[in-house]
Amino acid sequence: MTPEPHGDHPQDSTPEQAPLPAAPETGDTAPAPVEPQAPQPIEPPAAPSAHDEPPAPAPAQQPAAPEAPLQYPAPQAPAAPAPALIPQASAPSPVPVPGYTVTPPPVGPPTGPLQTMPLMPPPRRPRNKPAIALGVVAIVLAVAAAALGILLSEKSKDYDDQADALAAVETERDDLDAKRAELEDELVEVQLERDNLQEESDARQACSEAFDVWLDHEYEGNLDSVEDLLSDEYQDWASEDEDLYMEVQRQCLA
Repeated sequence: MTPEPHGDHPQDSTPEQAPLPAAPETGDTAPAPVEPQAPQPIEPPAAPSAHDEPPAPAPAQQPAAPEAPLQYPAPQAPAAPAPALIPQASAPSPVPVPGYTVTPPPVGPPTGPLQTMPLMPPPRRPRNKPAIALGVVAIVLAVAAAALGILLSEKSKDYDDQADALAAVETERDDLDAKRAELEDELVEVQLERDNLQEESDARQACSEAFDVWLDHEYEGNLDSVEDLLSDEYQDWASEDEDLYMEVQRQCLA
């Protein structure tokens, strides 16, 4: 960095130092005395409020750069050498104020997010407890009604199935009763027919027995003459034989 001319030198915050008189020439050039700067007062930091955001960290105070050496035109006659560059003394460390602690701010821009005060949650609305209780009761009643409806529908389905099964059983029973009545009628007819057959069998049996008795009734005497035919013995047999023959006709022709 080249030094600027004396006339165009920028003004610093610190006052310019007047050039010192030339020292007597010796073997080495002696350094000029350094004038200390007055310490700057430090104001105590203000108390942070609830709605203020934390201030951004200020950059660290860097010591002032040393001034460039002054250039003078070369004299015609030998003259004393130009005074050496007087380095600017750094400001002394500030004296801490009682009750506060001075901490150097961090170097560089802030890296973390700025902390903001969290917003207060909105006040809770008052709950309507009777309405909530009524809503809970209504929900419970609705669930109970739904469960009862499901049970009733299942029961009605069961009742319908049982009614259908009972109707089928009753129909089958009616059919069986009708068939049984028909069988009973047929049985009566069979019994009547059996009775008729039994009567016919008995009548035939009686006819056969009467016919056998009539055939077995023979005259044991002799019929050689008319006198034998007119005899009392033959007349009695003939009367009995006629009675047996009439019995045969009665039994066989009934």
